[in-house]
Amino acid sequence: MQISTDNLRFEIDENGGNAGFIQSGHEAEAVRGSDFWRLILDDGLRTEIPVRSSKQQGKATVKDGVLTVRYDKLVSDYGDSYDITFSVAVTAEDGLLRFVPTLKNGAADVRINECFCPLCDFETLGGDKASDALYLPNGLGRRVENPWAHLESLTGNYYSHDTTEIFIHLHYPRASMGWFGIESGNRFLYVARYDPEMRHCFMTIRQRIHHTPLDLMVGFDHFPMAHTGEELTLPPVVIGMLDGDWRCAARRYRAWADKNFFKVQPKAEWVQNMTGWQRIIMRSQYGEDYYTAKDLPRIYEEGAKCGIHTLFLFAWWREGMDRAYPIYKEPFAGAFDELKKNIQKVQDMGGRVILECNCHFLDPQGDYYKQYGDEVKLLDINGNEVRPAFAYPGMGEFRITYGAKQFPLCCAGTERWREQLMAQMRQLRSLEADCLFADCYGGTPYQPCFNHRHEHGLRIDEEWIYHRKFFDKAVEYCKEENRVFAVEVVTDIAAAYTQFIHGLVNVDFKVKSDAFPALFRYTFPEVITTERGIRSEEGDFDRQLRCALVSGMRLDAELYVCRADLGASPKYAAETKRYTDIQTEYAEFLLRGRFTVLDTSALPYYIKRGEYYSEDGTKVLRILYNAAQETTETVCGVALRPDEMRFDIFDRDKYEKELNQQ
Repeated sequence: MQISTDNLRFEIDENGGNAGFIQSGHEAEAVRGSDFWRLILDDGLRTEIPVRSSKQQGKATVKDGVLTVRYDKLVSDYGDSYDITFSVAVTAEDGLLRFVPTLKNGAADVRINECFCPLCDFETLGGDKASDALYLPNGLGRRVENPWAHLESLTGNYYSHDTTEIFIHLHYPRASMGWFGIESGNRFLYVARYDPEMRHCFMTIRQRIHHTPLDLMVGFDHFPMAHTGEELTLPPVVIGMLDGDWRCAARRYRAWADKNFFKVQPKAEWVQNMTGWQRIIMRSQYGEDYYTAKDLPRIYEEGAKCGIHTLFLFAWWREGMDRAYPIYKEPFAGAFDELKKNIQKVQDMGGRVILECNCHFLDPQGDYYKQYGDEVKLLDINGNEVRPAFAYPGMGEFRITYGAKQFPLCCAGTERWREQLMAQMRQLRSLEADCLFADCYGGTPYQPCFNHRHEHGLRIDEEWIYHRKFFDKAVEYCKEENRVFAVEVVTDIAAAYTQFIHGLVNVDFKVKSDAFPALFRYTFPEVITTERGIRSEEGDFDRQLRCALVSGMRLDAELYVCRADLGASPKYAAETKRYTDIQTEYAEFLLRGRFTVLDTSALPYYIKRGEYYSEDGTKVLRILYNAAQETTETVCGVALRPDEMRFDIFDRDKYEKELNQQ
């Protein structure tokens, strides 16, 4: 029995066995009999009980274009039988195979923790394995050459596998998008979960250890956490072998996003034309004042000399950086009036001010935690608080080694916490900030919440349903108050609510890197985001900045982890001036235009290329940068000296026509 698309079909025997994913033209190389789904059960004593499709007896039927595979009971790897009904509906839609699993847990004292569905096992994708590339939405994007060998190289990581398989995965929505895939030859294997509720999941890539030939299993891992008596239908996952490269997949995902959740937020003029910011911590975690409110006009002037007209302020409250959350008190009587007055001075000078508040952390020493912590805090699968820790070193050594500040995490699935976040938005507004900034909140929670008293109840994967309730209120409030709403951590769902996003998670513009920012930038070119992590004028910071400029990033001047302004670093200031001068000269492309990828021809290793449509859509800007220190490279008939950037403007129609003829 089978369901087919042009390039890929799913086949299975009537008894639910011998499943396989068959590529057109590569039928003989198809893998048969592998698992196309798995469950992980938990009885409290054995917390990971595998159940594999390849070891079950089921029944497959086809009716009205739907292939349904049903199992009335399941048997684990340990030989135990469970009263669990499981089925998978497979259809072909828009050239893709669509998988929807449904499960009913009738087993006593067993929870269904995970559901891998589908798992698609391949030993070839048709192209040369050494030339294949895995594209992952890790940060703005990551491109892993020869993923077959990459997974094999991880085999020695004992604690990452069970002696049978090795895996890598990404948690969405913490990953920036809900799709990934592998480019092979002239086709692209596209894998995506089409879930407008944005429930938590893993994108997974697995490989059998010491298996010849090397294989890759791709798919999604859902988190049903289904207790006895529960019946759930899980979100659909699609997989398809597309003709073309990764851009075909990006366009597919964007089309789905536009229909289901994504909308481009209108941008304030100052945001659209923002070259970047100086990010400043005013008071350190251990109580030292780097800056006071009275310093703001001078800091602004240092940035303005370099083309930076925005201040991004952290730790403007009494206790300082990463302390006291979520209560922000005055450092002294009248301090907030002084802060407000100096913010207005910066605005009078032509500047803008972003004020930050944290939206995910609690200070366990604070009164709020003592009063409301049990109500709002996130619990892990073992029922424990989750406490990440952060430390910033001062002149001493003990606290940086043993004194990292711990923060219980909060869940949006409580009205009290959402109202607390809105109170924080109103406090930022009261200080006359131009932008009300929700720190961490584009990609949180850091993990799913098992506090079943919350509104999500047993559905630990549904936090974003409640997360978005806060976003809806924050966007409406900022609109009413003529303020900008923004967050940290780039995700597509957060981008649907914000005017810009501060980058985090694998934001990497090192000269040698597998970072591939074009993946997100091409899929969602309207999203304004930043480089991050280039914190001093040490090493090749200048070349890293130029790599970021090629990708159209706004500048995040976070000198010495936000402890200094541009006046403290002449070399960095000079590079900032060069960066913003280029942004301004080509503003119709870099600030008000749209990132694109038109030319995909191979480049020498150190050459970076960026392409942009103009604001009116009639022209294309092409940026070429030779990031090498010593080697001159010839690209597009142009010799680029080491560390040379070149900017060329073309008529759009002519440029695209010439590329299509190549």
